[in-house]
Amino acid sequence: MKIIEELDTSMMNDFRKCPRYFELRHVEYLVPKMNSAKSKPEFGSALHDALEIWYKDGDVNGARVAFLEKWAPYEGEDDTGIRTASKGIAIVEKYIDYFQSEPFDIVELEIGGAVDMEDFVFIFRCDGLIREKGSGRLMIFEHKTSAHKGFLIPKPNHQLDGYIYGVSELMGEEVSGAILNQIYFRKGRKTEPVKDTISFNREETLRTKNELERWRREVLWLSGQVRECCRDDFFPRVTSACSQYGRCPFIELCQANDGPVYESIKEGMFEKEVWQPFVGARNLEGNK
Repeated sequence: MKIIEELDTSMMNDFRKCPRYFELRHVEYLVPKMNSAKSKPEFGSALHDALEIWYKDGDVNGARVAFLEKWAPYEGEDDTGIRTASKGIAIVEKYIDYFQSEPFDIVELEIGGAVDMEDFVFIFRCDGLIREKGSGRLMIFEHKTSAHKGFLIPKPNHQLDGYIYGVSELMGEEVSGAILNQIYFRKGRKTEPVKDTISFNREETLRTKNELERWRREVLWLSGQVRECCRDDFFPRVTSACSQYGRCPFIELCQANDGPVYESIKEGMFEKEVWQPFVGARNLEGNK
């Protein structure tokens, strides 16, 4: 089996969750043909696009348009009714009003890159890099959206560690930490104003050189595990992950094991889609 030589934080998290899941998604490139959950990440992506326009151009209407252009194909697909066009516009407008005056300057938005980690190439893309007014510190700026409060923890946070490490390597300048911009939204009651269902929580988190070195050692260990699985053509299952977040999309394949039934399920229920953390990611080379 081909050795996986490029990893991003999503791939690493998938391997930690279940190596067999990693194999099916990132080695065989399988995704369900009918994916009712696809609208969830797309809603967050649409909000990211809107906020990028706001921070780049200061254009409120442009931010609204950016959200709608990205979200339009998925309108009506969220069965919970939480993720809608009107909710998205309300989030964008309340965010802009809430954070009118920022204590930092934008250095760069949407930073994507690849860093040579000796055993693999670490691919990443974060929402932005800022410089704090007063202290002059460089900080990662990252937006996260969720319908559930409490699960976004800035430290420890494998993804933020990777972004801080990666951008530091690319910029050749110390990045002190990250600003985690948490955007929460819920369905709300019938008579409740939409804006009251939206809230924000912004947290600053710092990293020491020792903490970033620990992250580096952890991902080198993990990449070694991935390489070993590739060499052995064997990815173990973690069955405790089968029921997480509802249920694993690949559970029917694991239940069928191998044979004609397995192949029929794979052909009937799944299609191939190469995972890309962002467009063009797989064409990047290590920059270190």
